[in-house]
Amino acid sequence: MDLHCLGGSQEVGKSCFLLDTGELRIVMDCGMKVHDHNEGPVIPGKVDVGIITHAHLDHSGCAPLLYKRNAPKTFCTYPTRPIMDLLLADSEKIARAENKQLPYASQNVKQLDKHLACLGYDEDYEFKDGSNFRFLDAGHVPGSAQILFKKGKRKVLYTGDFNTGYTRLHHPAKPVKADVLIIESTYAQRDHEPRKDVEKAFAREVEKALGDGLTVLVPAFAVGRTQEVLEVLRAHTKAPVFVNGMGKKVCDIIMDYPSYIKSPENFAETMRNVTIIQGKSDEKKAFREPSVIVSTAGMLDGGPMLSYLDKCNQKNSAVVLLTGYQVEGTNGYSLVNEGRVRSEGIEKVIQLPVKHFDFSAHSGRIELFNYVDAVNPEKVVCVHGDACKDFAEELKNEGYDAFAPAVGDKIKL
Repeated sequence: MDLHCLGGSQEVGKSCFLLDTGELRIVMDCGMKVHDHNEGPVIPGKVDVGIITHAHLDHSGCAPLLYKRNAPKTFCTYPTRPIMDLLLADSEKIARAENKQLPYASQNVKQLDKHLACLGYDEDYEFKDGSNFRFLDAGHVPGSAQILFKKGKRKVLYTGDFNTGYTRLHHPAKPVKADVLIIESTYAQRDHEPRKDVEKAFAREVEKALGDGLTVLVPAFAVGRTQEVLEVLRAHTKAPVFVNGMGKKVCDIIMDYPSYIKSPENFAETMRNVTIIQGKSDEKKAFREPSVIVSTAGMLDGGPMLSYLDKCNQKNSAVVLLTGYQVEGTNGYSLVNEGRVRSEGIEKVIQLPVKHFDFSAHSGRIELFNYVDAVNPEKVVCVHGDACKDFAEELKNEGYDAFAPAVGDKIKL
């Protein structure tokens, strides 16, 4: 078997890996670099099968690209399908508004939808050559999956984005034995602070701000982060919580697929205790008294949170609590590093206090090394990160046959 690294190699974004068995060509993930001119991977030649690990655009944003020259059957988990539909539609809407090109056409999105099939976790799907694959829970976001591919006695495990740490929304990902491990390396050089400590610190900031009569603005990614933050707020505070942005629709989707989260009962109770902002009257209510507003987007590059930020900035009436990594070039990055954001082409100075909390949905450094040891593979391919080379070198020093391929490289498995 050969692995062609088409994206997500020594980089974060446009994850895409082609597994060639000699009889079957399988593309695992087909993502986009959203913050880099919607860059997608180059798909060489024939594709027989597509498999998407989860709906985040850096893993699914170019899935329609598979249909420019091919018509493969593409697989994802049940909640990934509607979430991916939502994000692809939003991606197209933003591209039109910003007059940016997508690397595929609208008709390719329709072809993807026509050829998309869903599988649950731990269900085997057998291909015509006798090989098979199954999805394993990745513990990252609702519906996220690892891919375990088998051909004969040989097993290849691709983690996609995964998390073995504690969260309120998900069970941790569990390792399985494999001959080849293709592993994300996002936090290969950094450990996360214990999640329970992060939750407590976050809750203290919320309670302090509310006690001071301030609004708490929480920009959050629509998929996974919004829902996790809502669970944390209910567990630790009695704050009035309002939700707006695309995260509202993702919450609805998750409620439709309760078996894909740790405790559907807890999440249902959480949703009963928040106010969904449906219109102007709900927004006015959110600002009538000190409250928490959780809204898209996580990096402040759009969504209703920008207008809330502007409104509160004029009155110096809020604190901003960031819950995710801020990519360079985004409004979130500018806010943290320069105290500025750009909205509708206008740069604005933001005077509000800003704090960051590490609610990452990725495995940290120690967890990555422990995972490699548990899988105990013959080969390790380190992908999806800025420190893939360093991670691979450290694994080599521990006796593993480890690689950190660049985009365009081919590895014999």
